[in-house]
Amino acid sequence: MAATNSKVAVIIPSDATTKMAANGNESDSFNFTNSAAYNPSMPPELAAGLPALAEMLMNALQSLRIKIRNDHKEDMDTMFGYVEELAIKTNIIKKRLSFTFGFTRGIPESVEPSELRNYFQNVLNTVKSDITKSEFTLDPIHSLPKQKTIPSSAPRDVMVRIHPYHVKEEFLNKVRASGLPKEFSHLQIFQDFSAHTMNRRS
Repeated sequence: MAATNSKVAVIIPSDATTKMAANGNESDSFNFTNSAAYNPSMPPELAAGLPALAEMLMNALQSLRIKIRNDHKEDMDTMFGYVEELAIKTNIIKKRLSFTFGFTRGIPESVEPSELRNYFQNVLNTVKSDITKSEFTLDPIHSLPKQKTIPSSAPRDVMVRIHPYHVKEEFLNKVRASGLPKEFSHLQIFQDFSAHTMNRRS
């Protein structure tokens, strides 16, 4: 008896798209509706198992898609948490720095950078004569870039960190109460680098 050549049409179920999109957007699903395969040499018993295989594949892909989506959301939440924490720490550092940093306007350009510390020490000791040089530090101290609004003939502002904090506060309180001595009356003392102070500087 001659063998007959049976032809088997393999059709993957058209509801695959619906099942894949059940837990997500349809654009993320896999559409097998038009994935019909006509293979005349495929044994009927193999063709019969294809729908179940397609179902397994769909379930596996759907699980993978959900896992990727959830992992991505978790990573984004973690990243935003790190960014928020970094912003808080940065703000704390800025506030701490503003406690001890200030700047001075009017120190002559003829004062060399290496002499700025001695110059400002004299200012501080003249205003607050009850403190010795060993009780405070001025570090760092250096000239700042000149603002465009400052006349070209004016000297650059000088940033200085007065540490410890209470020395800076006592110094500023005396300047506010009595002003600077005559020999330093050409100077302006700014207490910090806050937005309000920087607006006054410009």
